[in-house]
Amino acid sequence: MGLGDHVNIQLKRGVKIITCDPSQRLIEAETRNGEVISINAYYYTPIFRWPMSGESWTVREENGSWFLEGIYEAQEPTEEKGIS
Repeated sequence: MGLGDHVNIQLKRGVKIITCDPSQRLIEAETRNGEVISINAYYYTPIFRWPMSGESWTVREENGSWFLEGIYEAQEPTEEKGIS
């Protein structure tokens, strides 16, 4: 066995949820370049929250399947306040 047999390559990216149907265990999302991907919706913890259409989430690709990582919350810019 070579080193490549033991490497688990993961790719993360931000997506926008376009379809979410918990009864069908279906989640689809759109990447920034317009590609529509299906997200694996079968193995989540009991505290998992299903995404809603229009939300931005982070996903990871692992061995050809996409999985939700978590909701993407943009950081609002902070303003530096001067001391007088």
